Amino acid sequence: MAGMKEDFYRRIGMDYHNRRTESFIYRYVRQEKEANLRLQLVREYQAWRSNPEDGTRFAKFLLTDVCEDKNLAKSKDGIRQEIEKIAAMLTQAERENIDFPAVDTCMVSLYTKYEWEGEKRNAYVQLASGYQCYEIGEHSVGMEASEFIRTIRLTKAEYVVSVFSFLLENIRVHLSAEDRKRLLMLGRSLGGDDVFAGMRKESDKMKFLIDLAAQSPDRFSEAVEHIYTEQSLSKLTDELLDGLIINDVNTLLYDGGFRTGQKEGGKSRKKDRGMDMLDAYMKEIGIEPFVASSRGNVRVLSNDKNESYGEYYAVCNQLRDVLNQEKRDTVFIPLVVDAQFGGGIFLIGRKHYLFYPEVAAQMKRSCGFCFVSFVNVVEGSAYELDTEDFDFPTMEEAVSWFYMKFDTPEDQLDEFRKYNRMVPKNCPDVFTKFFDKPVKVDASEKTDDVAKHEIEASRRELEAAYQQEKEREQRKRIHRKCNR
Repeated sequence: MAGMKEDFYRRIGMDYHNRRTESFIYRYVRQEKEANLRLQLVREYQAWRSNPEDGTRFAKFLLTDVCEDKNLAKSKDGIRQEIEKIAAMLTQAERENIDFPAVDTCMVSLYTKYEWEGEKRNAYVQLASGYQCYEIGEHSVGMEASEFIRTIRLTKAEYVVSVFSFLLENIRVHLSAEDRKRLLMLGRSLGGDDVFAGMRKESDKMKFLIDLAAQSPDRFSEAVEHIYTEQSLSKLTDELLDGLIINDVNTLLYDGGFRTGQKEGGKSRKKDRGMDMLDAYMKEIGIEPFVASSRGNVRVLSNDKNESYGEYYAVCNQLRDVLNQEKRDTVFIPLVVDAQFGGGIFLIGRKHYLFYPEVAAQMKRSCGFCFVSFVNVVEGSAYELDTEDFDFPTMEEAVSWFYMKFDTPEDQLDEFRKYNRMVPKNCPDVFTKFFDKPVKVDASEKTDDVAKHEIEASRRELEAAYQQEKEREQRKRIHRKCNR
């Protein structure tokens, strides 16, 4: 039986499959990596140096984020006391009260001597901090006197070497075709067309260039300046960092049991006792974890007992199996109905798909769990069968996919608004969602009585025109039926 854990991974997996870099899990992983203290330390320092008179934020960062780091807390060299002194000094309003060399000395120690929590073997931080130091080297005008900046900054050539070293250590990310060409151009500009003769692997070529940079740093730096621009290095870094995030995202989803293209989730590779316990608790108390509180669903059991949703899904599966044993292909039974837009999950017989022969042909049973959305209200027909998602293997799978597909039911509500038009006067708030939203007018632009009268008259004219159009459509339908 699918539970909250499987549902969770399926939802974030489908979100990632559809939206990639805009998906929740991609943004979550990236935000988690960017929160590394080494990266934050440089960002906060730069922000403070651009406005030294306002050191409150930098002081707060040092006292909270930095001092509370677990690895730093274990140190016994007095660095925490030094940070507290500096933080007190940073809150001084006068610039001349700030001892800049003392701040820089402390920053150099923090940056070079400590390994922050979660940083060990962290490829993302390795590359991102290198690029950060390169950017500082390119744009550190006005900070030349800073000991901290002079200590950490990298030249373009030094950063290129650091990228090669990074790629040798992290084989799961690779250069793009464009950057492989640059690698080849760099080698040829330094050693001629046959510089890489006998080297088939890119790793061998990068090792050769790293050695060459150490032997002839000036020549190497000059060649790098001709081949790599600031924009090309930015793009190269973004692509590599993106590759690291994607690797982590895919690992998280795979460990959680999500497999792209499968409606039924795979088996989770790792145990998560906390989530497993939460899953069991949700089932115990009968709460749908992914149904928003503003959206209800109707579930009616034969004994009127408030069962858990897991037990309800089980009896839905049982009903489907019983009806299929009797080959009942005309059934139409609501199982879960969304109160916000009227759509839901129905047990539907194959014969209801006569107008969709390709769907009927794919249905493996006489009846199955299918979606219904209440749209296209024409000629007395108020619902539409979903021909994209149908005949789910279990009720659990159907519910999970239903709330992913209709998580934002604006399209369905727009169908109602198409027929209901303008919201009536004194309409209860709970029902305004079924009408077109009124245009808001600023209080300063309120109309006088004459203007209000004109607006009301226009509204009545529109309503009358709409009613006439409905009557014409009704007469046409009656005329067509009479001519059949």
